Amino acid sequence: MKSADRDRLPADPLLAPLRLGRREAPNRIVFGAHLTNFAAGNSFGARHLAFYAARAAGGAGVIVTEALTVHPLDWPYEHVPFGYTDGIVPALARLVETLRRAVLERATSGAPPLVLAQLNHTGGQCAGRLLRQSPWAPSAVADVASRRMPRVMEPEQIAAVQRGFAGTAARVMAAGLDGVELNAGQHSLLRQFLSPLTNQRDDDHGGSPENRLRLLADVVADVRAALGADAVLGVKLCGDELAPWGGLTPEDAGRIARALVERGGVDYLSVEIGGPYSAHVTAAGMPTPEAHAAHLAGTVRVMVRQAVGGRVPVLAEGRILSAATARAVLAAGQADGVVMTHALLAEPDLPALLAAQQAGRDAAPARPHIGMARYYAVRGDWNRPLGDLANPRAGREALLPPVVQRERAAPVLVIGGGPAGCEAAITLARQGAAVRIVEAGEALGGLAEALARTVPSRAEFARLVEYHRAMVARLGIAFQLGRRIAGHEPWMADFARILVATGARAALEGFAALDGPATSAATSPSGGEIGQGRGPSSPTPQGGGGLGWGPSTPSPQGGGGLGWGGRIITPRDLLAGTPLPAPARGAALVYDEERGHRMGNAVEALLARGWRVDVATDDFQVGRGLVEGGELDWFNRVGGQGVGWHPRLRLKALRPEGVVCADRFSGAERIFPGVALLVIARHEVPEDGLVEAIGAHHPRVEAVGDALAPRLMGEAILTAHQAALAE
Repeated sequence: MKSADRDRLPADPLLAPLRLGRREAPNRIVFGAHLTNFAAGNSFGARHLAFYAARAAGGAGVIVTEALTVHPLDWPYEHVPFGYTDGIVPALARLVETLRRAVLERATSGAPPLVLAQLNHTGGQCAGRLLRQSPWAPSAVADVASRRMPRVMEPEQIAAVQRGFAGTAARVMAAGLDGVELNAGQHSLLRQFLSPLTNQRDDDHGGSPENRLRLLADVVADVRAALGADAVLGVKLCGDELAPWGGLTPEDAGRIARALVERGGVDYLSVEIGGPYSAHVTAAGMPTPEAHAAHLAGTVRVMVRQAVGGRVPVLAEGRILSAATARAVLAAGQADGVVMTHALLAEPDLPALLAAQQAGRDAAPARPHIGMARYYAVRGDWNRPLGDLANPRAGREALLPPVVQRERAAPVLVIGGGPAGCEAAITLARQGAAVRIVEAGEALGGLAEALARTVPSRAEFARLVEYHRAMVARLGIAFQLGRRIAGHEPWMADFARILVATGARAALEGFAALDGPATSAATSPSGGEIGQGRGPSSPTPQGGGGLGWGPSTPSPQGGGGLGWGGRIITPRDLLAGTPLPAPARGAALVYDEERGHRMGNAVEALLARGWRVDVATDDFQVGRGLVEGGELDWFNRVGGQGVGWHPRLRLKALRPEGVVCADRFSGAERIFPGVALLVIARHEVPEDGLVEAIGAHHPRVEAVGDALAPRLMGEAILTAHQAALAE
């Protein structure tokens, strides 16, 4: 592009510098504090360093580290970094040095980011399990998540926490960081003192708004004294606890913000959403709209500007996933900067890509963030490390070899153009390999495309499909659609390696056919017991087919059904668009053996087609995997549409009057009448037949993704990436 053309390009507001107190960030894109579970010895180790270095090299304007706990009696999760010990100083110093070196080594990164450490005390939202004692809190209000009753803090304990904040801030400065951020938002003692929902004290730290603000104001003053005048001091605030009967409201947040900036000492405010009853909204995933909390930042910004003008910038956060969304937030006057943590998880180079576009240089598409909470909402006893569904390297920068151009990259065939196959092909092509994809379907995308098309809440997967298709085109990867591989084609000898990414199929082998004898249970059209073997008339479902229709009910095209007039299918059948009976024929029963996302997706796909739905499972609760994966909003979405939830039931029999289940403990039967569709959600098996067939003729063939072992999509993408990196 000519210089004159570049001069006519509109300036990108995201790339404008942002003044924070006496320091300046090179742009307005913030990588916010995030729980990682990376800590080694409750400090920052190699995995942290590589993780943050990738975002620094990618051009983030501000990086805020994972929160440091400021007091030894606050241990909210096993791998939290301890900020109250002097050992944190050399660890933080190594972090700062690593980030600045990463920027220098990448000449296109621009100026280094401001590096801040978040400081926190979890208060009553600390479960207390690791220390085996009750957590500290303003008042005797049990935590919603842990159900633990906290210990009410005495004045000397409040003073000890204040000293902890100030002491940790001093250690941060000794390490050479640019400043700190105080967490008065989700999972914080400071917010608990601010909120009448959790602060019911009658002393000088409770009662009036001024008294409830006292602890935060005192901490700000003490931390500012520890930092000195030049360092950055930010405060994360809760803009709305979503508990209007007693929690903080947007109006409260505006008044708190105004009081803080009028007192002085604060260089920026960052505004998030959610309180103790709505942690899942704070870390919301799809289908929550993008920038779902930006209006709260806008409310705070109005109050701040009335008080001090533009001297204290306000940051918006909450599902700001794209440059377009971020620009819209700035253009609407809702914020001065944007916290794009999840966007930078998926694409660490997003700021650098925007800078390249601004300069008129060719830039690759940004890898999108797909809002599946189980990858990024990792608070919990299972210590799951932070990651990202679409980016297999997120959080694994120190564990995976780099993607580098190879001098003699051999040609590779990838069979299957779903998420795993596309990731493998893209990674191979980035290393210089000549790659060819052969896909049996009519388009690239696989399961991601099917989810986006059939499950309304999963529409965000379309972004992953678009990204993969764009990268395939950009890298010149050859692909052929609508072709099935037999496994003995002679032209496959032209490829040095063959990766099989053919996905998984449903496994209904445990359900006997009802129109013939079964191997382990007698069956008949008038009353069949569910057997554990496969009946001779029940063929293996290739790619997720159903069981055979009974003799009195003909089978429609695309699948089978039950002799009692209903039909058995799998979630994979729903995603494939298998023809279904009309919803008016009866209800659908989803029987969940897997306890995870297949059931959840099936329920929403059925609701979208107009079905009445019940869910039964032998587990103690419906949707255990959704709860553990942070998908709590699923229950709100489907519960409001009349879905029935029935735990502790085992599928027993299929009879003319309905589907019979039995309580797993008492054996008492429960009949679901009028069931026209039975959906069996259970673990799948690899569609790996081609591995053996090709292996008989080719020396290097391997399965990747679900064809290796069915799991969630992010794990399938990871295994494909790892295989593509192998020599």
